[in-house]
Amino acid sequence: MNKWYSICKEEDNIIVASRIQLYRNLDGYSFPVTMPEQEQKELTKKLLTMTDMLQELEGMKFEGCKCEEFSDTHIMAIKERQLIKKNSINNQWPKGVIVSEDESVSIEINGDEHLCIQVSERGLSLHNCLLRINEIDDAINKEYSYAFDETFGYLTSNVKNLGTGMKVSIVLHLPLLSISKKWEDIQKQMDKDGMELKEELHGEEKKASGLYVLSSKRTLGNSEEDIILQVMDSCKKLVKAEQEIRSSTKHSYFDDMAEGVYRAYGILKFARMLSEKECYMYLTKLWLGIKENIISFSEEANIYEWMLKIQPCSLQVDMDRPMKEEEIQKARATYIRKVLTDLKEMI
Repeated sequence: MNKWYSICKEEDNIIVASRIQLYRNLDGYSFPVTMPEQEQKELTKKLLTMTDMLQELEGMKFEGCKCEEFSDTHIMAIKERQLIKKNSINNQWPKGVIVSEDESVSIEINGDEHLCIQVSERGLSLHNCLLRINEIDDAINKEYSYAFDETFGYLTSNVKNLGTGMKVSIVLHLPLLSISKKWEDIQKQMDKDGMELKEELHGEEKKASGLYVLSSKRTLGNSEEDIILQVMDSCKKLVKAEQEIRSSTKHSYFDDMAEGVYRAYGILKFARMLSEKECYMYLTKLWLGIKENIISFSEEANIYEWMLKIQPCSLQVDMDRPMKEEEIQKARATYIRKVLTDLKEMI
């Protein structure tokens, strides 16, 4: 089965992907940060049995594992694909994780909260993500009673997750806006609007990718629909700003823009070694060139998927062996040469 990020959509231009998370805690248990180790292990084991129920609900296979069973490299690879994160309170990994076959659904167990349920899809798909995640949430709630208060909503260890306990995110490709003079003002405006705007990828060189995730920060006092509308409103502002800069740049500096795109293609097509930073830098130029009709390929180019897969731990997991930095750079270049097809036409 293809992974969710392997599916391109025609509208995957600036808006790359949608993601919704629900934070939930079970009634009658302490929050993970104060829960004794043995009780965490017992609860993790109990929650990992949800795989059969999820498989029936979603119509695909699910796998559940204790995170202690993973190597450090493997767990970092899972993080690189945005499936889990470290506990922000004590800087530890969640105790367990459940992931669907296509990786569109993932559930952290005993991380910041007892459960962090996540659904991801390509393109602008927030309402479909909401429909799926609410069905999963309701199914889990039938088996386990959630900690809920009539005044504060879903109870969480992190006060910013109180209320709906929902975080809504949109992944955007903003290669020109993020390096423009407007960027600092844009970030301030997003913060003022109750939004968070940060890099999507985890590596030290993530800024070179041009990928950013716009997320809601406020949950208390807002309905699920309110949060989605607020995020979509902020998203429209970012899309408009990026489109304006692309149009202006293409009109005034077309030759420079095209030269950068073709140079990027040539380097990626023939390089024997690629650092993470330079690979992101050239891929984001290529992506821009595709969407602005400067360059086209004989086969579909899924650059978002490539960006996820060329991260260091993901490459090592795919190769099924630990690698030194030089070997990782060679593996990265080999992967890109393999997926990068010939040009369909040049201008």
